[in-house]
Amino acid sequence: MSALLVKGYAYHSHHTAYLDSLRDNQRLLLFRLIHTINREQELAAPMVISYLMGWGDTYHSHHYSLVHWSSFISALLKDFPALRCTQGSEEGGKDSGGNGNTASISNEDANEDANETNLMGASSGSENNKDTELEENGKTVTLSIDRGGRICNKCQVTDYCLRGHALEKSNVISFFTDTYEAEVNAKTHAAMQSDSHLEDVSHGPHPCGRPHNEHVQYLSTHPKHSIKQCIVHSQGHNTLPNFIGPYFPCQDDPEIYPFYCASMLLLLKPWGGVATDLKSPEQTWQSAFEEFYSTASQSIQHIVSGIQYFYQCETLAQNARDSATELISPQVESAAHTVNGDFNLEEDAPRNLVMALTEEGLQSLIASQLPM
Repeated sequence: MSALLVKGYAYHSHHTAYLDSLRDNQRLLLFRLIHTINREQELAAPMVISYLMGWGDTYHSHHYSLVHWSSFISALLKDFPALRCTQGSEEGGKDSGGNGNTASISNEDANEDANETNLMGASSGSENNKDTELEENGKTVTLSIDRGGRICNKCQVTDYCLRGHALEKSNVISFFTDTYEAEVNAKTHAAMQSDSHLEDVSHGPHPCGRPHNEHVQYLSTHPKHSIKQCIVHSQGHNTLPNFIGPYFPCQDDPEIYPFYCASMLLLLKPWGGVATDLKSPEQTWQSAFEEFYSTASQSIQHIVSGIQYFYQCETLAQNARDSATELISPQVESAAHTVNGDFNLEEDAPRNLVMALTEEGLQSLIASQLPM
């Protein structure tokens, strides 16, 4: 590496007239050294292809879909205020990454709930839109502006509630991992113009190439009904959810168990309205969750077990720390008692250590240390 740098610098210093400016001289020096390295560096074929195709400088085995879970919890607490008391006693307030950060879902998401209410009755009549991000009181809000000048707040709760009829059986996890949002193409828009009641559009087999994925339109009451659509991922995709917001509650705490049951129903049960589809008015949250869990698929039961596994690991780690503290404490107390005790070095010191050292005794001591 050093030899290449010296060779490249020597070539340019002999064949190029540098400018008198010291700043330009140093700038050209760094520029040419970097190009010398790049010219001699061996690049792997996957790296070259990744840059040429615009795939970036990293390779991921899975893709992650962001789910703003705090928005869904806010919608739940809005329709069922009684859960707010039990939710407030949840331990730790851990975020979805397992950290100990407290995630507030009261004041910030209350503003988002007000925007969601306006979204339900909003309409959009233009093909193109513009997304704008505004920050207010530490919160980022994404606004969409169409050609007509109408502004609406982009909200995942609205997207899920007003999903197409073909996705009615999808819960929150499957909706955001099995589908992605895309622009409505000209062919779909023309079909929607000819039939105003058309809500689900699925493309048939294509004569050449691989078949199209299923396209599902949002319901007509969605503010982006004529602009955006949901496209179902191909089978075997590698997309995982990445939840943003507070971590899911623990089922072992009896004080927050109703909130836990409501959260699991909100996450795993397909619904179109929070107030009407999660449970019937005569049901309790516990009975509604037990009824749903008894008929749930094995994959949903694995998700519930995986959420609880985090708290099981946390409990075992805390028990291990407590056990280690109990074992160390007696030894620390004994050592502290010994250190704090009164010592009389004159009394405790052995009296037979004082002896007269002579030349003969020193020679005999040296001789005793030598090997036989």
